[in-house]
Amino acid sequence: MKRLAVIFLLFAGLCGPAWWLRGQTNLLVNSGFETNYYDISTNTIAFGWTNNAYLGASLWLTKETNNPHTGSNCQRVAASGLNATNSALVYQTFNFQAGHVYNASVWLRASTGSLVQFELRNVNNYYEAGASHILTVTSSWQQAVINGGWQNGSNAQFAVSFLSNGTNWIDDASLTDVTSNYLCAPLANTTSAVPATFFGMHINKTTAANNWPPLQQGIIRLWDTGTRWNQIETNDNVFTWTHFDACTNTILTNNPNCKLLYTLGQTPEWAALNTNTPKASDGTNGASSSPADMASWSNYVSAVATRYKGRIQYYEIWNETDAQNFYNGAISNMVTMAQIARVALTNVDPTIRVIGPNITLGGFGWLEQFILAGGPPPDIVSFHDYPTSRPEDCLPNIVGLRDMLSHYPQFSSLPIWCTEGAPDEGTNTEQNRGIASRAYVFWWTQNVQNWNWYVWDLTNVNNEFQVVLSVNPPSEAPTAAGIAYSNTANWLVGAQMVSLNIDSNGTWAAGLQRLGFTNAHIVWNPDATTNFSLPSSWDVFQMRDLSNNITSLTNVSSIQVDVAPVILDSVPSLTISNYDGEEVSVLWAAPASGYNLYSTTNLASASWLMSTGPSRTTNGVIQVPQPRTNNALFFRLSAP
Repeated sequence: MKRLAVIFLLFAGLCGPAWWLRGQTNLLVNSGFETNYYDISTNTIAFGWTNNAYLGASLWLTKETNNPHTGSNCQRVAASGLNATNSALVYQTFNFQAGHVYNASVWLRASTGSLVQFELRNVNNYYEAGASHILTVTSSWQQAVINGGWQNGSNAQFAVSFLSNGTNWIDDASLTDVTSNYLCAPLANTTSAVPATFFGMHINKTTAANNWPPLQQGIIRLWDTGTRWNQIETNDNVFTWTHFDACTNTILTNNPNCKLLYTLGQTPEWAALNTNTPKASDGTNGASSSPADMASWSNYVSAVATRYKGRIQYYEIWNETDAQNFYNGAISNMVTMAQIARVALTNVDPTIRVIGPNITLGGFGWLEQFILAGGPPPDIVSFHDYPTSRPEDCLPNIVGLRDMLSHYPQFSSLPIWCTEGAPDEGTNTEQNRGIASRAYVFWWTQNVQNWNWYVWDLTNVNNEFQVVLSVNPPSEAPTAAGIAYSNTANWLVGAQMVSLNIDSNGTWAAGLQRLGFTNAHIVWNPDATTNFSLPSSWDVFQMRDLSNNITSLTNVSSIQVDVAPVILDSVPSLTISNYDGEEVSVLWAAPASGYNLYSTTNLASASWLMSTGPSRTTNGVIQVPQPRTNNALFFRLSAP
C-alpha cells in the first residue's frame, strides 16, 4: 500500500483535479447552435460561428428547428459550386495551447451522402491540420470525433469543411483539453528494445573529407545529397551513378553496420507530366510533378534498387507530398506511383522495407485522401517534424496522426517513423544538450521508432536555427549537443522503456530495462531546475549526465534535475583495462560488491554467460580478469 501511495503523489500534480476539470470544459461558445442567429447577406448563422466559401464555392446557412440532434435548433448548411480547387467551411476560432491535446466532436447529418472533413486547423501555418478526419455523412445524425493539437501556440479553427455539394446539418459541437489523458496514459510499447535505427542522421555533404559524424547513428537518410531522380537520370534510361556510388561507399566505409534510407523523387524535366513548376524546391522544372509515363518511374525505381541491392534497406516513396514545392501532382497519381514502387522494389529484393510517401505534420488531410483513393499500405508510415525547443510539445501532433490513422485498419497498426526533423535551439549549451537528448527520449515514449536528424553539417534550416550537432560544420567534431545525441543512443539502444511518470513538479522519469536483468531511469525536467527524491525501490547506484560524468548515489536520497536528462543506473559503469599478456580485466568502482559479470559474443542473442573467474579489489576498483580472445566480447553487470 505504501508504494501505491507514492505513485499517486507522483501523479497528483499533473493528473489531479485541475487537469481533469480542464478536460471537462467545452471551449466553444454556443456549441449547441441554440441561440442568437444573425443575418449575414441573407444567410443566418448561429452566434460564435463563421462561414467562409471561396473560388466559386458558396454556402447558404439557415436556422433549422426541424429534427435537431438535441435542443431546439441546429445549423443548416447548403453547399454548392464545390470542386477540387475551392473550399467552403463553417468554423469557430480558438487558441492552440502549445503541447496540448484536444478532443473535438460534432454531430452531422445530410440530405444525401455528403463528404465532409472535420479538422482542428492551425491558422498561423497555412491552415495545416492538428487533427483531421474525412467522413461520408448520411441522413441519420452521426458523431465525428477527432483528437490532436499543435506543438506551439497558435490561432486555430474548429472547422467543418464541405467537400461535396448538398445540404448538411450541424449540431452539438464540443472541444475539450484532454492532455492529461495522453501524458498519464501507459506507454504503448514496453516490450520492444530500442533499435539502432531509431537514431538517424542526414549528412548533406556525404562525400566531403573530415565530415563523418561520430554519433552512434544507426541509419542515414539520403536526401539533399545530390542523389534525387532528376540528378541521377539525366535522360531516359541514362543514369549517372558516380556521386550516388561515392555517397553509399563513404557511409558504409565509415560505418559498415549503418542502414541506408533512400527517398525516391524528384522528377526530371524530361519525364515530368508538368514542366511548369516554378515553386519546385530545387528550382528544377518538373521536379514536383508526377511523371508523364509511369513506365519511366518504374524503370528508375528498379534501377536504383538493383544497383544498391543489399546496400540500401529502406525506400521512401516521396518527400513531403502535402507540400506543393515537393509534390503538386494528383493524389491518384501518387497512389499509382506507390503501387508501382512496391512491386518494383520487392521484385528486386523482397527484404526491402517500403516507407510510405511522407507528409509534414500538417498533412493529415493529404495522407487521408491518399488512403481513401486506394493508396497501398506501406511497411512504415512516415512524417516530418521540426519541434520547438521543448520537444515534449510534439505530443498533440503525434496524437493527431495516430488518431487519423485509427480509422483505417490497414494503416493503424503500422510502425511510425519521423524521417526528417530537428528541434529549435535553446539559449545556451545546457539547454541544447538537453533538447537533443529529450527529443529522442520523448519520441520513444510515443512509440515513434525512428527520427532522422536534419542535419549534421548545417547550422540552420530554412533560416531557422536548429540545435547544432557539429562544431564549425562540416567537421568531425561534435558539439555538446552532438555528444548528448551519442550518449543518449548509448543509454537507449538495446533497452526497453517500461515506464513513464511525471511528478507534481513536472519532472519526467522514464524507466529502462536492459536484456531483462538491469534497470535504469532517465530523469529530466523540461521547464525548471528542481529537486527530485529518489524512490527507494529504484535502488540506483550512480548518475551519469550527457557529458558522461559519473556521480555516486551511495547514501543519496535526492538529486537536482533540469532540462538536460541524467540516467540513474542500478549497476556501476564498466570499463576495460588494456591487454596484459593473456588477460584483460573488466573493472567497476568499489564498494559495489554483490554484482555478477556476464558476457556474450553476440548482442542479438539472449545467451549471456556469468563469469566464474575470481575478482579482486585494488585501489577502490573491483577487477575481474578475463582470458584474451580474438573474438568480440560484450559485458554486462547485474545485481543478482
